[in-house]
Amino acid sequence: MLINKIKILLKQKRYRWFFTGVLLSFIGPFGEWVFLRTFQAEQTNTILLTYVYTELLTLLCFSVFGYYLGKKADDLEHLAYHDSLTGLFSRGYILAKFEELLITQRRYKHPLSIMLLDLDYFKKVNDRFGHLVGDKTLKAVASSIQKSCRESDIAGRYGGEEILLICQNISLNKAKLLAERIRSDIESLSEMELGYPGPQTVSIGLVNIPYGNSLQMNVLINLVDEALYSAKKKGRNQICIASVASLNIRSVFTESEIQSV
Repeated sequence: MLINKIKILLKQKRYRWFFTGVLLSFIGPFGEWVFLRTFQAEQTNTILLTYVYTELLTLLCFSVFGYYLGKKADDLEHLAYHDSLTGLFSRGYILAKFEELLITQRRYKHPLSIMLLDLDYFKKVNDRFGHLVGDKTLKAVASSIQKSCRESDIAGRYGGEEILLICQNISLNKAKLLAERIRSDIESLSEMELGYPGPQTVSIGLVNIPYGNSLQMNVLINLVDEALYSAKKKGRNQICIASVASLNIRSVFTESEIQSV
């Protein structure tokens, strides 16, 4: 629908400020028209022509200025919220969003899952093929994750070759399927995409957070990190799940609480 398309456009600052400029452009000419209508003794077509000319000129200036200013604001916002190499969200943004979603989950009782992914043997890729190839591999993996994810999922570069994924409104079983799809799609990346023969694999830690959860964000991050570490210990290229239930009683996470998919 047209209204939905307009709403989507207005989410971008360049278009929001463009339309703001268009609206502002009417203020000056309208004031001039009122002034001339009030104080000019003899009414002629000159008033209308002056109004039209001034409005068109002002409209052009304000709309171009608004679009340019909005585009710059969009660019700055993108730089602030996104990782420059992978295009994923930055660490700061993804953690802030996670904390925000935890609050929302407690209010509306929606299931939530987090995944922490790490590229297996990535240091060897950098050492053998160089950092440019390593950068290309990271971009290819990030792109694959974005394609595999749902529209509501949020992915961010947590650090180095680690990627944090937040999945909203998803059950544990569906989160497992999503994690496996991500793992499989990355393993299937071609040499052309990776920049080296491959295959590139990932290890994934997964935590499903029930809506009754009251744990703090840093505890949940530590939990998914332990699940990832377990996947590494068990041979890499696999998914391990950590249970939140035990942490509601004690804060110590043990390896017996982790199950392989």
